[in-house]
Amino acid sequence: MTEVRVLSATGMLGSGFMESSFERGISLKPHVIGCDAGSTDGGPAYLGAGDRYFSKEATKRDLRLMLTGRDRLDVPLIIGSCGMAGGDSGVDWMRDDHFDVEPLDMDARCTPQSVASHTLYENADPFLITEPDGTIDSTDSRYEALSDRAVRVYGSQFRKADRITIKLEGAELDGYQSVIVAGGREGHSGENVTYRERKENHHENLRSRSICSVRR
Repeated sequence: MTEVRVLSATGMLGSGFMESSFERGISLKPHVIGCDAGSTDGGPAYLGAGDRYFSKEATKRDLRLMLTGRDRLDVPLIIGSCGMAGGDSGVDWMRDDHFDVEPLDMDARCTPQSVASHTLYENADPFLITEPDGTIDSTDSRYEALSDRAVRVYGSQFRKADRITIKLEGAELDGYQSVIVAGGREGHSGENVTYRERKENHHENLRSRSICSVRR
C-alpha cells in the first residue's frame, strides 16, 4: 500500500501553532499540507454573517508559515472552509491582498493622502498605472493609516496585458528658451499703487525696467 503523509498544521486556521512543531512536521516530508479554516465552535452568528472568527493578523501568520512550508517541499496546500463559513465573502477576505508603506527614515512619515497622491506622479491616469506586462488598477484602492507614519493599501488589481510593451523616452533639440530678468528700483510711486493696479501694470513695468535679457 502506498504511503501518503498529510501534515495538519492546526485544527483551524488562525488558532495558531508552534513553529517548532510545524518544522518537525516539515522534516517528515509530507505529501500534502492541510488545514481547516472553519468551525461551528464560534456559534451561528459567524457562520450566518460570513464573518471571520480569528483576527486577520493571526490568520495571515498561520497561512504564511504554511505557504512557506509548501514552497520548501513543493507540495499542495489545502485550506477548507475559507474564512470560517466557506462562503464567497470568506474566500474574498482570504484573498484580500495588501501592502504596507512605511518610510525608513524615522523622522519621515506616510499618510493615506501622501501615498494615494503618489499615483499622480508621472502617470497619464492616476488610477491606471501602466507597467510592461500589464496595468495596475487603483480605482478601488483603499488607504488605511496603520500608525502616524505607516499606511496599508488594499484593493489594487493587476490586469495582465496581452503582450509586453516598453516605453522609450528621448529628446532632441527644438530651439531655445528666453530668460528675462527684470526689477524696479523706484519705490515712491509703488507705495501708492494698489495690488490690482500693480498687477495690471506688471508686464508694462517688466518691459520698461528690464535690466538684463538673454534672447534666442
